[in-house]
Amino acid sequence: MTALEKAIRAISERIRSMENNPAPGQLKSDILGAKLDLEEYMAIQDAWKEGKPFLVWQRTSMAKALGFQPLSPPTILQYVPEDIPSFRKKAEAMEMPSYSCDHVLMNNVAYASGEVPMPGMIFTASGGCPVTTYGHKALMEFYPEVPSYTIDYPLIYNEESISYMDQQLQEFVNYAEQNVPGVHYDRDYHLELLEADAKGLEFIRQDWKLRAGKPFPMSVEDGLAGGAMPIHRLPSQCPNIQRSLDYWRIRIDEIHERSEQLKKENAEPESLRVMWVWGPPGYVKVNDLLREKNVVVPSVQVGPTPYYSGRKKGFLDETEFGRKLTPFEEEARMLLGYCWRQCGVEWVDEAISSCRDLECDAIIISQFHDCTSTASLSRLIAERAENELGIPALIIDTKIYDVNVLPPDQYRSMVSEFLDMILETRSFS
Repeated sequence: MTALEKAIRAISERIRSMENNPAPGQLKSDILGAKLDLEEYMAIQDAWKEGKPFLVWQRTSMAKALGFQPLSPPTILQYVPEDIPSFRKKAEAMEMPSYSCDHVLMNNVAYASGEVPMPGMIFTASGGCPVTTYGHKALMEFYPEVPSYTIDYPLIYNEESISYMDQQLQEFVNYAEQNVPGVHYDRDYHLELLEADAKGLEFIRQDWKLRAGKPFPMSVEDGLAGGAMPIHRLPSQCPNIQRSLDYWRIRIDEIHERSEQLKKENAEPESLRVMWVWGPPGYVKVNDLLREKNVVVPSVQVGPTPYYSGRKKGFLDETEFGRKLTPFEEEARMLLGYCWRQCGVEWVDEAISSCRDLECDAIIISQFHDCTSTASLSRLIAERAENELGIPALIIDTKIYDVNVLPPDQYRSMVSEFLDMILETRSFS
């Protein structure tokens, strides 16, 4: 059984568990979200059987508009953590460097070992995350017969950089059409996907505002996973656009109703509100620990967080640059706007702004030392949090999937001691 098949089975079991044994604070829409995930992986499996081309790249609506099936192997691993040790052994057998980013490492192993579909095309970019660039270059060497394409990512987010990317994306599309059978760019479909994503993003921003509510109107599970996953449930990433929009509409209504009900009941607020940077490693579960201490996580900072919070516009906005962008410029704007880019400045700014928005009492930073883009910025976040917000930060040096770097019990123990310290300090103040 492949990792993809195991993930489908795991999500199906998770849905049954959510329906039969709901977690405290679970929303009905949480089940709808899990069903969207299942539908996506089922579509990947069907496309694999049908021989449709897969694109190694970030999830974009442009990939779908070209006729590619998007795929991100590391997201599959979150559903099959038991496979992580075997993936790591495969990486060692293939002589992949253990110090590399786990996302890139696991991505390459998944493709090279047949755990997910073989790529129909490999796309990478220089100037963004250097580890991803070289990881994709290694994959190109493993699959020399697969068409590949490289573009250049500017480091600065501005209109000039977006126009530069626009030209390169047009050239990429022409190359893909000429070199990958069955690939053809459909501009009307691309616009349809972008328009749907613009609607989805509006819902996500409403979700963000509701996360500021006290008491927190979501479950511990939804605070952690939901805070990091919105972009994966945008309409363009789902097999059925309307089902995605229905999910977001139902979700916002449900959270709003719960928030109002908690206010009417004068419910006790949570003891602490903690923002996680990058979230806990994939092999660690902290949900029960947080629930026991009455601690919530209003947000998990990831690359596209500026789009969730609204500090970056994206998707058909005409106010940022005073004009309507082309579909390729829209893709460039989103790709260049991830906050781990911009020479690191926005990664720190976003963490501080998010804590201020959501009135967080502390920050926990998973310092993935294999992430060359963000690991060195952890201390800057901690210092600014203390100086500007007066809140403490905990930095935990670890890796995304490597249990040998920091065992789960030790990670949880560090989190527990940090939270206890804050709670004890508050009890004396």
